[in-house]
Amino acid sequence: MDRRPALLGWRQRLETAARHDDWAALARADREVAAGLPGLAAAGPWSDIERIALQQLQQSHATARERCGSALTALGRQLDAMRQQREGWLAYAGGNAWDTE
Repeated sequence: MDRRPALLGWRQRLETAARHDDWAALARADREVAAGLPGLAAAGPWSDIERIALQQLQQSHATARERCGSALTALGRQLDAMRQQREGWLAYAGGNAWDTE
């Protein structure tokens, strides 16, 4: 049984989702890998060409994790900036409430 098609499919889904910052699709692809990989591994030793495909999948997964980490860091910075401006926004919103009369 050639396991490369499954490995390649997972790799493509991971890369596509990460490239488009599609976090829901990335989570689905990650779950597919987590659910399917143990079954493939249980099928016996990897051939040399399957091992290469597995290494490529591992690299794509690592790249996707890095992209998630970068997005999380950027989101954290954005939330911190919003928190710092919160009082100003509240004061502005409260001041505008008087303008409607």
